Amino acid sequence: MSHTRECERCAGKGTIPAHKNVLGGVCFLCGGKGKIVTKAAPRKTPKWLISATTKDTGEHIAIFSLRARNAEIARQMAVIQLARGNGYIPTSATVAEG
Repeated sequence: MSHTRECERCAGKGTIPAHKNVLGGVCFLCGGKGKIVTKAAPRKTPKWLISATTKDTGEHIAIFSLRARNAEIARQMAVIQLARGNGYIPTSATVAEG
């Protein structure tokens, strides 16, 4: 199965006016077609909402979101981020899809 998308170099026009002096400005990325065909559609990874407990108040709050393949990987990434010393307890990180 293939997926077609607009060429990002020529914005789907097939030519690049600034390069008219080289082969008439034909876009080398798409071959002048304006579209690029890939083997499969890009996969969208789910977005995860990360919550943790603050060191000073002890309140458990939502802090940031990130993209990861599954909840366990998202939690591991969150613990690493929180361990950088930004006022939250890294081991208290919880993950919710969102």
